[in-house]
Amino acid sequence: MLREVRASTAARRDIAFEMLNDAIMHHWAVEERHLYPILEQRGYRDLYSSLELHRSLCHISQDLRGLCDDGPHFFSALKVLAAHIEQHIVDEERTVLPFVEQALDAGEQRAVGEKMQETIAEMENEDWLGTPEAWRNASSA
Repeated sequence: MLREVRASTAARRDIAFEMLNDAIMHHWAVEERHLYPILEQRGYRDLYSSLELHRSLCHISQDLRGLCDDGPHFFSALKVLAAHIEQHIVDEERTVLPFVEQALDAGEQRAVGEKMQETIAEMENEDWLGTPEAWRNASSA
């Protein structure tokens, strides 16, 4: 999605960015509802660090929403967002997922995965992932 935003024309940048922003916000909502409570219950030692990294990613994404028209500033800020996304992925792959694999048995992992998928489906029905705010606003105008 980052590549799509970078490659988009100025006319489509709002839409491409809203798709990325929606994905980040949905990802956060699913993990906040299902993953982080389990991490806390099972004593994940880097819980607060992981939460703060996630929150800063969401804040940066929200802050970028108003910059799409300002090319140079937007692309500079997009680099910061990309670095935070990469750090979040590394954090999850290196520490969170191995912890989950050790702390939860296969049935628990499957149950959490199913709950996460149900939440994603609910969010997609409420606010179809891929329909950016810019499209919804433009179509209602």
